[in-house]
Amino acid sequence: MSEDVAGELVPAEAIPAQARDEAGERWQRELAIVRAWLKEVKGNTRSTYADAIGWPYDKNGTWRDTSRLRNGVTWLSWCARNGVHLLDVGRQHVVAWAEALNATPHPDTGQTLPHSTRAHTFTAASAFYKWAMQEGITVVNPMELINRSNLGVEMPKGTKSTTASLTREEVGALLAAADNDAVESLRLRNSAMVWFLFTVAPRVTEMTTLRVGKIRHTHGVRVVDLVLKGDRPHSVTLPPEAGERLDRYLSSRGIGSAVVLRGKASAPPYLFVTANDRPLARSAVNAVLERLARQAGIADPKRVTAHVARHTLKTEGNIQGYTDEQLQEHFGHRSKETTGRYGNKHFDPANSPGLAISAAYAEAAAEHRGSL
Repeated sequence: MSEDVAGELVPAEAIPAQARDEAGERWQRELAIVRAWLKEVKGNTRSTYADAIGWPYDKNGTWRDTSRLRNGVTWLSWCARNGVHLLDVGRQHVVAWAEALNATPHPDTGQTLPHSTRAHTFTAASAFYKWAMQEGITVVNPMELINRSNLGVEMPKGTKSTTASLTREEVGALLAAADNDAVESLRLRNSAMVWFLFTVAPRVTEMTTLRVGKIRHTHGVRVVDLVLKGDRPHSVTLPPEAGERLDRYLSSRGIGSAVVLRGKASAPPYLFVTANDRPLARSAVNAVLERLARQAGIADPKRVTAHVARHTLKTEGNIQGYTDEQLQEHFGHRSKETTGRYGNKHFDPANSPGLAISAAYAEAAAEHRGSL
C-alpha cells in the first residue's frame, strides 16, 4: 500500500451529524490519530487493517464509501454512526459493537460476517488501541475489557475455515472463461491474473502490490518474489501456463516480465493494472472473478474470490499427494511448526506443488475451451 494510504482527513460534512461536536474538530483529531497509526503499520498488513477498521480513503488517497466494508460495521463506521468518540470508548460500547459484528447482515447477500472475519476486524481495532497506549494517547485498550470468546470475536484454536474450495472441473471452467473473457479489452489481463491467482495462490494484496521485475529465473524455472505479511520475502514458482499468459499480457503493455528497472527514479510498474495503469483494488479483483465465474456457469459465483483460490490450491495439492508441510512452504505460512523448518529447508522451485497443480488445471481448462 502506498505511503499516502491515509489520504486527507475526512471532510466535516461527511461525518454523520451525531458523531460531530461543533465543527467536527474532535472527530477530525481522532481520525488524525488513526492515520498516524496506519502509517506505522508495515507492508500489506496496512491495507488489511485499513479495511478492517474502516479507514475512509483508498490507497490512492481517494474518498471511499465504507458503508459495505465488513457489512458496514467496521469500528470507525460503528463509532461514527453511534456518536462514540474513539477515545471515549467504554466496555459497553465494545460489547455493543461485537454484537453488531455478529448480527449485521450484508445489505446485498443477507449473510452475516464469518467468524474469522469478525475476529480479524476486532483484532485490527485492538491493534490501534495498543499502539495508542504505547504512544501515551490513551491509558486503556477498551477491546481488552471484554471476553472475546463469549462475544464471538475470538477465533478458537484449531477452528476450520468455512471457505469452500472449487473443484478441479470448476477451476478449469473458470480458467477457460478467463482465456475467453467476453470483455475483449480485458482478456489478456484477466487471463493472466486468474491463472496467477489459482496456480501461484498469493494473498490478493500480495498480488496487487507486486511490481514488474519481481519475476526471475532460477534452477531452470521462473519464480515470483512476493512480500508476505510482516514484510517477509517469499519466493514461489511461476508455472509455465501462468507465465505464458503473463508474458502475453505484459507484451501488450510494451514491457517484459523479466525487466528489472535499476537505477531509475520511478518504481517499476505494477504487474496487474487498471486501464489507467493504477494497481487493482481487492474489490476489483473479486468483481472480475465473480463475473468470470458467472460466465463459466459456476453455481453461486459470488463465492469465487481470490481467497478461494488459495484454499483451492491447498485442496488440489492434497488430492495430488502433496503434504501439508510442502504446501505450507508454498504459501509461506508462519506457525510454530513451520518457523523451525525455514532455516533447514532449501527452496526447490523445480519441485513446486504449483507446477503439477497448474498442469492439472490446464488439462481441465482444455476440456472447456479446446487448445489456445
